[in-house]
Amino acid sequence: AAMALGVQRLATQYDRCVSGGVHQLQGQATIVANKYKSFCNKTVELRRRKAQLQLMVRQRELSDLRSLERTLIPTKPRDFTCTLEGNLYRLSNTTNLWWDCYARLDARRKVLLFTSAQSEPATAASKAVALSKYVLVHEVQEAYAKRAAAFEIMPLQPELPVIMLAADGTMTSRKWVCALQQAIDDDDDDATTPPQPTPAADASFSFSPPPMPRHTGADEQGSYAASILSAATAPTTFKPIVEKIEQFVDYSTA
Repeated sequence: AAMALGVQRLATQYDRCVSGGVHQLQGQATIVANKYKSFCNKTVELRRRKAQLQLMVRQRELSDLRSLERTLIPTKPRDFTCTLEGNLYRLSNTTNLWWDCYARLDARRKVLLFTSAQSEPATAASKAVALSKYVLVHEVQEAYAKRAAAFEIMPLQPELPVIMLAADGTMTSRKWVCALQQAIDDDDDDATTPPQPTPAADASFSFSPPPMPRHTGADEQGSYAASILSAATAPTTFKPIVEKIEQFVDYSTA
């Protein structure tokens, strides 16, 4: 009877301990689940706000680019100096189709104009490209562009669109690539060349020769004797004076 009572008491304590531990673990699991759910909701909200902000930045950049391109279309023919012109094919970002056009480049103003035909003037351009917003022009493989002699103009900002163009041949394409890249890289001399400091303004530009090496006593005596010997043997104008001095100096007593 005593053993049965002890076993029952141990069973009751064990049941109480297990139920208490399980309830505690269930409570902690609920807390962890709530925290994880809150973290997921906060992460999703942050990602949504980041995407919305990126969309707003992209829309603003595109709006500024369109405004700039509209102002780059000349109102008078004399405002546009054509550096290079020719027939090109432009890939539409909307339809993903190639459309033929006539391109004119003004390297000084960094403007690339597109018209429907060669007969149309620069003032009737349907699109203008501000090369100041772009950084690189390079050729594209035919397998990627699905067209031969293709090249693209890469923007400075990732929000801006990439312009894909193609020419009639590889040499024409490379000529356009070189001309566009040179127009992008060329800047005013005042903007690219930094002012050179003058020696008066910067003391670090003052050149001072390195100090002469120090000689030991034996080296100084040897150099002094060599200088006396060379001066005595050299046919100089002071040779009569040296001979006169030798008559009065007795070297044997030295």
